[in-house]
Amino acid sequence: MRKRKRNRRRQKRSAQPVRRKSPAVWVRLKGLFFWITAPGFVIALITLVYSYANGGVRVEFSKSLESGYEFAILNNGPSDRLIEQFRIVSPTTPWGQKVIGRTTKDVLATIDNGEIVLPGGNSMFLPAGDFRELDGVVIPANSKVPFRLPPLTDRSWIQIGVVQTFVSPDSTSYHNPFSHI
Repeated sequence: MRKRKRNRRRQKRSAQPVRRKSPAVWVRLKGLFFWITAPGFVIALITLVYSYANGGVRVEFSKSLESGYEFAILNNGPSDRLIEQFRIVSPTTPWGQKVIGRTTKDVLATIDNGEIVLPGGNSMFLPAGDFRELDGVVIPANSKVPFRLPPLTDRSWIQIGVVQTFVSPDSTSYHNPFSHI
C-alpha cells in the first residue's frame, strides 16, 4: 500500500515541469523596482481621478470686435465638460458700479440740476449680462471653443473704457459616473 502511494507521488512529481528558482538578486531588484514605481502609479491615478472629477474650464480673451468681444473657452481636462451655466455678472454694491467710458460720436446732452444727462438717461443696460448661449453646451476634452459676447453697453455711441465684470462658467463632467447614484 505504501509503495503504491510512493509511486503515485513520483508520477505526479515527474508530470509537473521543473521550475528553476531565480537568483535572490533578481528577486530583490524586482521588489525594489515595484517599491520605487508603485508610488508614481498611485500619484498618477489620483491625479487622473482628480482632474476628471474637478477639472474645470477656463475663459480666454481673444479680441475686441466692433460690436462685442470674442472669447474662447478652454477645456484642458481629460473628460468632456458640460457648461451648466455661463454668466457675465456686474458686481453689485450698495452705491452701484461706476463705469468709465467715452462717447464715440457727438451727442446732445442736457444739464439737469447741475448734472449732465446723456440721451436716454445716465443708467445703461449691460447686454452681455443676458448672454445664455453656452448654457448646456458640451466642451470636448482638450479643446478650445471660440464664442462671441455682446457689447457691454446698449448704446452704440459709448465705448466702455473700464468696467469690472465677473465671468462665471459653472461646469461639470459630461460623463459623470456618480450622476446616477
